[in-house]
Amino acid sequence: MEISLKYLKPNASLGGYMMVDGEVELQRFQQIFQEHVINKRNGSTFLFERLTQIPTHFWGKPFFKKDPAFQIEHHVRVYNHVDPDLHLPSPCDESDLQRILGAFMALGYKPDRSPWEYLVVNNYFINGNLKNTALAIRYHHCLGDGLSFLFWTECLFQAKLNFPKPNFRKQPLWLKVAQSAVIPFKMISDFSEQTVNTYSLRPRVWSTSGCPSNDYYTCFTPPIPVETVKRIKNNMKVSYVTVLVGACLMSFRKIMIEASQPVPKKLSFCFTTPTPNHPIGMSNHAFNVVALFDLNYDDVSSCLQHVNQTLAAKRNSAASLLMDLVLNLLSSLPKCFYSRVYDKFYLASAIATNLPVPTEPLYLDGMLVSGSVNAIAPTNSHT
Repeated sequence: MEISLKYLKPNASLGGYMMVDGEVELQRFQQIFQEHVINKRNGSTFLFERLTQIPTHFWGKPFFKKDPAFQIEHHVRVYNHVDPDLHLPSPCDESDLQRILGAFMALGYKPDRSPWEYLVVNNYFINGNLKNTALAIRYHHCLGDGLSFLFWTECLFQAKLNFPKPNFRKQPLWLKVAQSAVIPFKMISDFSEQTVNTYSLRPRVWSTSGCPSNDYYTCFTPPIPVETVKRIKNNMKVSYVTVLVGACLMSFRKIMIEASQPVPKKLSFCFTTPTPNHPIGMSNHAFNVVALFDLNYDDVSSCLQHVNQTLAAKRNSAASLLMDLVLNLLSSLPKCFYSRVYDKFYLASAIATNLPVPTEPLYLDGMLVSGSVNAIAPTNSHT
């Protein structure tokens, strides 16, 4: 599904920031980006051609067109946002990046340029040393999904991230035939159940037709070691993702209680998952899995067991297959039809996403990338 009809609106951006131990010289960084990313080919195909294209539409039909005035300097440049919510002092540190990240991710894009930017922040303060650099990054989701960003990062830093790439499992012919006969009925059954469950939450869920406000807030926790998550996983005999989702649910419940707000009985989560055999380069090849979780658990153990059972059931659900077919069919229709119908099926109280951390250190022109934070801004039914 390749659409972006409201790319000027403050939504659907992915990105974050990185910290580099050293001074990044702008012209050198532009040269590296041009060589490693923009000019990267697979045969005769430019893998990241989207970064040189502008999303537009004709009679409601979305498509990409070449930016005739594309220059790397328009996108890879010194951080120059001056709005009070976006201003960075010089020198600055990570607390400053955290402060502006929400406003930065929610910022709109210029209509005559490809919607992305990779900005250099000079005089960045790390461990008492001012001779460091931060990189502020954002791009509109229409250009590519999270897995595309990882391909982009691999090429830019000339590294292998060793992140898991979903692929189709090899199956015997008889099983493929049997599944082909059963899967249409299972898709309809699972999709109907999912739609009824999520639609019944209205109007207490965030409908994707718009955000409850124009504000986008970001919160940060101290780094949680992977070993801690694995220890909880092994002790409770649940999956890794169960621990992450359980932490989100219990945190949400705690926030509502401390804010003296009624805790909803259920919360609808949407998980975006890359499709198998995801192509290299910039593209959107993912499907959505919607799961409904109870919030009436006082203890962590019961919550984790509930989450683990719910996610296990979703692994065998065919609802996302039919949902993907429906959305691809709708994306071929004009915007006015697509957005209205899409909003009826895609209901979620929260959107959960995660990106794998590099297993090996990243280097930019010989300088260590000492840390990074990823973020995703709210989306709506038009993106």
